[in-house]
Amino acid sequence: MVFEGLWSPQTHPKDFPTQALWLTHFSDVIGATHPKNFSFWGEGQIASDGFRSLAEWGSVGLQERELRQQGGKLRSIVKAQGLWYPKVNSNTTAGFSVDRKRHLLSVASMFGPSPDWVVGVSGLDLCQKDCTWAESKVIDLLPYDAGTDNGISYMSPNSETNPREKMYRITPMYPEDPRAPFYNPGAKEVPPLARLYITREKIISKSCDEETLLSMVAEEQENTQTADRRGAAPAGGSVSLVLPSPAVATNYPGLTVSSIVPLPASIAGPTLSQAADCQVSTWGEWTKCSVTCGVGYQERTRTILREASLTGAPCPKVLSRRRRCFRRC
Repeated sequence: MVFEGLWSPQTHPKDFPTQALWLTHFSDVIGATHPKNFSFWGEGQIASDGFRSLAEWGSVGLQERELRQQGGKLRSIVKAQGLWYPKVNSNTTAGFSVDRKRHLLSVASMFGPSPDWVVGVSGLDLCQKDCTWAESKVIDLLPYDAGTDNGISYMSPNSETNPREKMYRITPMYPEDPRAPFYNPGAKEVPPLARLYITREKIISKSCDEETLLSMVAEEQENTQTADRRGAAPAGGSVSLVLPSPAVATNYPGLTVSSIVPLPASIAGPTLSQAADCQVSTWGEWTKCSVTCGVGYQERTRTILREASLTGAPCPKVLSRRRRCFRRC
């Protein structure tokens, strides 16, 4: 996921806080992937204490704690670093996972200075009607009022809304107040303040069928790729086992190494005195970004110089790493 800031004196000139440019920012992005019966923000909802803290002060700590208290309801907690002047119009990234029960994405970021205004998505479904995962999405992010402060302009003094009101989307006609920076009766829509780019990186196949589960190869979490090293070792080498990803293991707590690959009673080869650790090369340089426009990838690799033997330290599973890169179009 890439969050790009667009808000500027050029895109939103009315009353833009140019006298306090050093204060302009998007807070850290905070959110989660979750099921349909969960939501922590959105139009018509009342802000929790955590969301108020995010919307008014740009502080995500309490909101994150509230999300973590949901436990198994959530698939991933999503966090990305904020964008502060002079890099308000740059981008920030985060990774997350979804599954067949928790395939909705909700994230939010406060933009400021402002009374209690945020941008984000609430309940974005990444599972399509044909039951396939969306490959990519680009979403323009519009302003919302969190309903916790009565301020009407960017630099309004603090004025608590008590009781809190329902969150609502800010439009050119609402709130209907000429002092509001987005009030523009001649416009159809407020120009987007930010943009969200979502790209599917990989699909981890999961099934209730035990045979399917046991045949899965390991998938490294968070932007890396693992080498598939199943099968018998070469003469004098060691046996490398392929384990399920942590996501799979969590859902099948009874799964053990011996249930995935039968362990041999003995391995013929050198004596213990001939044991040697695996040796790998250092990481290579990152490749160039795979695209010249939008979201792409960079990759770097390392190679196995010598296999481990017997009791020697085994070779690492991770032989290549991948990270996101972003190029402005």
